[in-house]
Amino acid sequence: MKRFLAAFGKNRGRGTVFALLLFFGFCFALGLALRPGAPDVWLAGEQAEALRTGWTTAEGAACELPAVLEAGPDGAVEISRQLTEGAAQGNSILLRTSQQAVQVFLNGKLLYEYSGQQGAVVDVGFGTSKHIVRLPAGWQGAALTLRFTGGAGTVDMVYLGTKAALLTLVFRTALPGLAACFLAVAMGLALLAASLLFREGLAASRLRWLGALAVTAGIWAALETRSFQLFSGNVTLCYALVFTSFALVPVCVLGFLLTYPDFEQIRYFRVIYWLSAANFVWIQAAQFLGWAPYLRTIPGVHLLVLAAAGGIVTVWLKKGRGPNAALQPHLFAACLRFGGFGMVDMLRFYLGDHTQDDVLFTRWGFLCFAGALGWQVVQQASAERAAFVEQQALRRLAYTDALTGLENRTAFEQSMEAYRQGQRQGRPIVLVADLNGLKAINDGFGHAAGDEAIIHCAAAMKEAFGAAGRVYRIGGDEFCVLCTEEGARADAAFEEGTAAFEAGMEERGGSVPYPLKAAWGWCRPAPGETIDQAFTRADRGMYEKKARMERGPGLCAAPGAEPLL
Repeated sequence: MKRFLAAFGKNRGRGTVFALLLFFGFCFALGLALRPGAPDVWLAGEQAEALRTGWTTAEGAACELPAVLEAGPDGAVEISRQLTEGAAQGNSILLRTSQQAVQVFLNGKLLYEYSGQQGAVVDVGFGTSKHIVRLPAGWQGAALTLRFTGGAGTVDMVYLGTKAALLTLVFRTALPGLAACFLAVAMGLALLAASLLFREGLAASRLRWLGALAVTAGIWAALETRSFQLFSGNVTLCYALVFTSFALVPVCVLGFLLTYPDFEQIRYFRVIYWLSAANFVWIQAAQFLGWAPYLRTIPGVHLLVLAAAGGIVTVWLKKGRGPNAALQPHLFAACLRFGGFGMVDMLRFYLGDHTQDDVLFTRWGFLCFAGALGWQVVQQASAERAAFVEQQALRRLAYTDALTGLENRTAFEQSMEAYRQGQRQGRPIVLVADLNGLKAINDGFGHAAGDEAIIHCAAAMKEAFGAAGRVYRIGGDEFCVLCTEEGARADAAFEEGTAAFEAGMEERGGSVPYPLKAAWGWCRPAPGETIDQAFTRADRGMYEKKARMERGPGLCAAPGAEPLL
């Protein structure tokens, strides 16, 4: 509560007032909701009636929906009942089928037919589609017959009502599942977006995998609510997406787990990951080549899920217990919740319970899984980024001169060593410069003036040579430039840089009360000459200039420089 109040500002009183307003507003709304008054007014005021009883099979046996029916000798399942005008007002029926083909008859006359074939070879399995069939005038008292072809299966509830009432029923039934799926997809997109804010690393990789898993699982579970027909009538396409996203779920789960060293180091999980990826390719190839329909590939995905779950439990038994446990308890607990809920839906699938939401438990299990791990993974990524930023700051401090902002002696030696070891190739131009009279400036004008002179010299060098190479401060009043570009154009550009350096020193010298001068020498290594030999030659040229400058005023001109090779 203290953190909650503190979040509203330093003045905790404002936070307290806001919390009290929320509390009293909630109590007031609750009181209004519980107070008896006028009846509720629903926009969807029309109600649909469930036709649960009164059905008989082709053999004359009584049947109550939902029911699991066996196919007859001709491979068809048929149920009938007499339609009576009940409490619901309407002229349409809603049915949800588990078979590929359905026919609706009224008094023996074919009223509606759906074969399930929409131009693609897809075996849409249990609970594949919902159908709204409009009844003709005078339907009261008529005999309604439903005939399913394509094998035995479950027949879900049949509803009678207006089309608006039936559509509302579909939407309201699917709404809780869609809300959970929307939350999962939104969470996944947020995690994917957050991963872009962090550098490449384990935490960022975990964010991406968890985000991909949340989006994939959310899309799969949303399609499993069977509400897609509110937006598209292409059942074949939608169910292709169902099985595609379903087969991707174990790939995403294992990809996420492999971002943890406890799992990545175990070959078993790497093998299961690649098997899941290969199984996904096999499912798509088998479908489009006509080897096996989607529905028959479900056991393969379930086996991979069980194999992954068994591996997680084994790792937990070996590493996750005791005071020195390697496996993080929260990770195992999240996997246990997700896997446990998922296995409940797997059991329902094989026990033939297809009258309810097929992924009811998996959906909420995943939300528990993602909710438990999402925030922690974001925190890990934030900590990793903070450590990276701190590391980069320390690196900058280690390789940057605090006074001038140029790279320091350590960075210079690292570059020189790269040339010595052959890690960098080429013949870079080497320039060595020295600020003249620094001791005299310190003695006559103070050390602050000496620092100012060093800063002026560094700024002139950075301005003149920063675009052509790297500028270093390698000593108290010593500087060096390494230019890696080669060719006549690079040499001419460097000549222009020396002229700009001379002009920059003269310009800055006019604004200070002490003489601001620098000597410099430069060269390019001759063929067969090492980088250290080139540095020595440039350094010798700088001292020769310094000696000439002491005998005459001004900055030494280019003719006195070491020749460019």
